[in-house]
Amino acid sequence: MDDVCPRPHKRQRTDNLTDSTEPSDPPPQSSSLTSVPTESSPPSLRPLPPQVLLLALPALLVHPPTHENYPLSLFLSLKALRICLELKALTADVECRAWAGLAEIGLRAIESGFSTSGEHGWANGLEAEHPSLRPLRHYLSLLNSQFAFQCNNTKFARALLRRLIASFMPSDPPSIVYMAHLALITQLTSTPPQPTTTTTSPTSGDKTSVLELQAALTAITTLSTLAAQNSHPAIEDLVAVLLVRALVSAGMWDLVGEALEAAEKALSPKAAPSIPGPKATDSLTLSLTAHILILGTVYHTHAGRARFVELRLAALHTLMDGGPLVGGANSDGLVEIPLPGHGSIHVRTTHPRILFLLTFLVSAIAKRDPVGRRPKKRVFAEYGITQCREGREVPLWASQGDVDMIGDRALRIEADLLCELVAVSIQRSEFDAAENHLATLIAHTRTHNIFDAYAARIALHHAHLAHALGDTERAGTCYRVAADLDGACPVGSSVMSGGGFIAAAARAGEALLRIGLTALHSPPPSSIPAADAQDTPRLDADTVALAKDAISRCSASSSAPLPALGALISAALSRSQIIRSKALLKHALSLLSAAGDNHLRALVLAVVGAQYVYTAPVHAMEVLAVCETLGAGMGATAKREKEGESAVGRTSEDSEGENAIGNAPLRLWVGERFLELFKRSGKEKRVRKQEAFNAVYQSAVDNLGTPRTRLW
Repeated sequence: MDDVCPRPHKRQRTDNLTDSTEPSDPPPQSSSLTSVPTESSPPSLRPLPPQVLLLALPALLVHPPTHENYPLSLFLSLKALRICLELKALTADVECRAWAGLAEIGLRAIESGFSTSGEHGWANGLEAEHPSLRPLRHYLSLLNSQFAFQCNNTKFARALLRRLIASFMPSDPPSIVYMAHLALITQLTSTPPQPTTTTTSPTSGDKTSVLELQAALTAITTLSTLAAQNSHPAIEDLVAVLLVRALVSAGMWDLVGEALEAAEKALSPKAAPSIPGPKATDSLTLSLTAHILILGTVYHTHAGRARFVELRLAALHTLMDGGPLVGGANSDGLVEIPLPGHGSIHVRTTHPRILFLLTFLVSAIAKRDPVGRRPKKRVFAEYGITQCREGREVPLWASQGDVDMIGDRALRIEADLLCELVAVSIQRSEFDAAENHLATLIAHTRTHNIFDAYAARIALHHAHLAHALGDTERAGTCYRVAADLDGACPVGSSVMSGGGFIAAAARAGEALLRIGLTALHSPPPSSIPAADAQDTPRLDADTVALAKDAISRCSASSSAPLPALGALISAALSRSQIIRSKALLKHALSLLSAAGDNHLRALVLAVVGAQYVYTAPVHAMEVLAVCETLGAGMGATAKREKEGESAVGRTSEDSEGENAIGNAPLRLWVGERFLELFKRSGKEKRVRKQEAFNAVYQSAVDNLGTPRTRLW
């Protein structure tokens, strides 16, 4: 009967009974169980983390005092807890439980008389080893502060940390002291998590107040002094990077240079820009090196120093391509800081995945030159977006909040990269691509509820696109919307302030638009009789007020290319003062050349060339030739140059055979200047060729006004 209907086999236990004092039952000998399906086999169990097992052993080994193995249970429990405390990267709660357990079991052994009986050598001197529970107060205070901060009770959280720091004594372990200082700095330089139902403004949640910034800088200075007194250079390196990060985040650019130089010197040669790349070393040095190279790239890009940017980007790419930071064993954002003579502490840094994505972003931003077959700005932006959309690894220590934060940062980096794609597409006259990228950017920001943070930038992109397409009415409206969304006060108000980079760029764009429209309706200077010079169209009062507002904003900013824009607008307002105008344009050209910004450089060269058309034709031809070459490279698939041939001296007739127009309005304007110069010099052959080129450019410009199927 059993052969026909075999009995169900007995349910097996999944726990291991080999340590039991009772002998285990022998395995069944029935051959009928050999055909049992694999689904009924005991599931494989994952091993427990060592610290969890060691903390659980005292409860598993407990015996009453009357049991013969009672002393052995105390000995094994103390041994397990000591081993647990020797493990690295213990979380605060685990370490607290281990110290408390060690004190509790040690006290039990002392009360039982084992430390004085002489029969138990393991208990001798236990009174001297009995741990002080004072560190537990520090750990619990840190946890309490962190909990209050997460609950948006920032005032109470910071007060707890300040009281804790004030209560430290020289005998307290440096690890606890450093963790308290780092926790205070973290809370002063960040904002607590916002409720999911709270809608924040574009700038709220990302900026700290002036008082918080001052307190953070004071806390950073205090920690740096303390680390120097204790001779802990790793903490000094960490604090040096924290200082640069705080200054960059607050926009205190006048102080960043000195702090950055000190941090790079402290990490030298690991972060020295003069070497190909930092050598692979410990996780702390790798993380700090990546941070300081990114911050250095941001600072020098902001200041418009392309040469310094290139050195740091090369070192950063070498570090990221090396693999140890992103794909190595210490690639979860948790780094160990050694404290000679006092063990070490473990802190969480920016997750390596975010550093990896930030490398694409800062590379795309730093590459300002849109000229060439494959501009690097577009290459880095496209590859960065691909990386943002790939799956992300989650570190073991992460909570769901950490996972959400990493994901949110990746989404914002993707939005920033999309902005760079829109910008480079407009610069290269790839208008269909620009519209598609704008549509993707809007959909991305709306889908992930971050549109408000990007609304001003999106409006500015729309303004630039409409400006490039010749839709002047829409461009003016979008410029005003962008400035308003960035918080700029109305032009002509008693207080001409408010807003930041976007507001300044929007006001400058609108001012240049109006100045260009006025010049468009003005006759060429050579056709105006001296007696009628006073009747030429002049800038109206509103345009002058707008231009002055833009100049004020751009000149007050240290962010490239705003100072160059301010100088360009000032030169436009100083047309009658030719010497001053030339000096301003020369200054703008110097700034843009240092920043590697060939897009605006081409515009300034066009204005400079126009100033010399009637006074120095040869010099005008040289300047305009460079301008025309840059215009051809912005969107054009340039032909391969012959060996030994320089692109600088090319004019329109040398561009024959190229597949695209590039910046058609700029090339048409330069072509008209060329045509005038050729006519004046009597070069009929060149006149005919230039007229043919100008006809092509004019056709391309006319096509810009063709109705387009817009997604916005």
